[in-house]
Amino acid sequence: MDKKFVKNTENKFYTLTTGASEGIGKAMAYEFARKNFNLILIALPEPHLQQLAEDLKAHYTVDVKFLGIDLTETQAPQQVFSWCKQHKLMVNMLINNAGMGYFGKIEDYNTIFYNKLIQLNVTAVTLLTCLFLSAMKNFPKAYILNISSMAAFYPLPLKTIYCASKTYILVFSRALKSELKITNNHIQVSVVCPGGVYTNKSQRHRIQKLNKWAQNTVLQPEQVAKEAIQKILKGKYIIIPGLINRFIFYLGKIIPLFIKQRIARKNLK
Repeated sequence: MDKKFVKNTENKFYTLTTGASEGIGKAMAYEFARKNFNLILIALPEPHLQQLAEDLKAHYTVDVKFLGIDLTETQAPQQVFSWCKQHKLMVNMLINNAGMGYFGKIEDYNTIFYNKLIQLNVTAVTLLTCLFLSAMKNFPKAYILNISSMAAFYPLPLKTIYCASKTYILVFSRALKSELKITNNHIQVSVVCPGGVYTNKSQRHRIQKLNKWAQNTVLQPEQVAKEAIQKILKGKYIIIPGLINRFIFYLGKIIPLFIKQRIARKNLK
């Protein structure tokens, strides 16, 4: 583990994770707690968010704060930042995990749904990063971890807008990392690109519709969280969890796009 974070609880720095109440976000909360990181948990205002915070405090010697808020609301990123500032919480690690997906033809969903998806997958990530970045520049070491997807490398049918949103996250992370090298090289930017993950009931239902090959690439949230945290602390930029997914990623570098799209159509048909 990075030596600068060994005494995280004494320094009173916090790791802020969005979408923390389930899936990858929840798994990350437990993994960070095991590594002695203070936590700020951001998720929808539901009872199990408080239950998660209480369980973490009961089992680990870390401080845990939580805020229930809907990040699809326009003012939510600013409200998260203002809340942290009001409570004098220093965030030196930002985990932009919250996101939503879907499966179906583009006309199967209305514009209200797509607006929420873009607000959560794109706008919230961008604004939270912009809001917390200035303070991070004053810390001796800071981290930003954005959750993209293998879908960022493959324009998948039946996931059109989801793929576009995750491609944005990948490009945004690339550009931010390059920009920070000019002035603030002590801020580590990483992006995680998992394949399918058993995050919640709706995701499990979508995964069950895939063929056997695609299902073999699906990972548990705990595996993604452990690998992502381990590699961001080592300074890894693009993180592809799972051996099969890494094989697909590197294979995709040499396969023409039209062939990748043909394979994707066959797998998702």
